[in-house]
Amino acid sequence: PTSFYTLSLHDALPISVIDQNGEYVFRRGYREYVNLTMDVDDASNEEESLEVCLEAMIAFKGEGQNVHSEIKKGTTAEKILEKVLEGRAYDLTGCKLSQVIYYYLAGQNPILAKGANGYVLITGINGEEVTWYDPVSKNTTKKTLTEAEKYFSEYGMEYIGYLD
Repeated sequence: PTSFYTLSLHDALPISVIDQNGEYVFRRGYREYVNLTMDVDDASNEEESLEVCLEAMIAFKGEGQNVHSEIKKGTTAEKILEKVLEGRAYDLTGCKLSQVIYYYLAGQNPILAKGANGYVLITGINGEEVTWYDPVSKNTTKKTLTEAEKYFSEYGMEYIGYLD
């Protein structure tokens, strides 16, 4: 709730977002739009998609980790990311995609999102377009921000972001 409230204010006001430790989560300013190049394994089902996406997020930061046993134990995606990587994971469920993008641009890390076949990785933002990879369908999708927001709202607007 605190993150959502802070992000809602951020949409309306030119402020910086700071976490409970006093560290910047996002500083208003201009950043270059980026598309991330990642190796993502394919998944055969929704459950596997979470595992594959988390492992890709971890590998993107130069670490290697099999997360299967942690997922089976019921460890949350945020806890897995924080355990393996130095930084902080954020459950951004319920936030608008335009708010979630701040986390992407601030850290230039992929964002985990819930899609039609399970979890996908948002790997690119280019102007008004958003790109994501679906490891179950093995497809990369690019949509306008408005189209992507509508798509993700159909699946509960579940997002997890990570900042170093």
